[in-house]
Amino acid sequence: TIDRDFLKKVHCFQSSDHLSELLSAADKYSLTHFPIFDGDHFVTVLSENGVMNWLAASVTSSLLDIDNSRIIDSLKYEEQRHPVVFVKKDASVYSILEIFVSSARRGLGNPVILIADKRPIKGPSDIKGIITLSDMAQIVSIIENEA
Repeated sequence: TIDRDFLKKVHCFQSSDHLSELLSAADKYSLTHFPIFDGDHFVTVLSENGVMNWLAASVTSSLLDIDNSRIIDSLKYEEQRHPVVFVKKDASVYSILEIFVSSARRGLGNPVILIADKRPIKGPSDIKGIITLSDMAQIVSIIENEA
């Protein structure tokens, strides 16, 4: 199961938070994906690409003001909506691998898998882990070690 390898503190953000808070956390913790909430309502997962697209557009239009910009301002710059899949912590690594394979076969892009035992999600504290394409090597390693 994924509980022993992928449960970790997930840094979630409010859509009204300043982008500077998100950038600071991304730098400090090497984050690449950011679950976004509006109060206790899950909105989406913002990727580092979405943030970079916002930065590029803001510099180009001379509107760059990181201290006063909010996360909600960057959401429309996410170039590809990653499918967000919720799984329980007792999900198998094989089921996680299948989510990635299925998403690729259907041309849906790289999924972001959020580990949460409660559905519906009632707030940021319900998110117990996150799995992205960058975790694929670890997933394959776990499968190889189980074989």
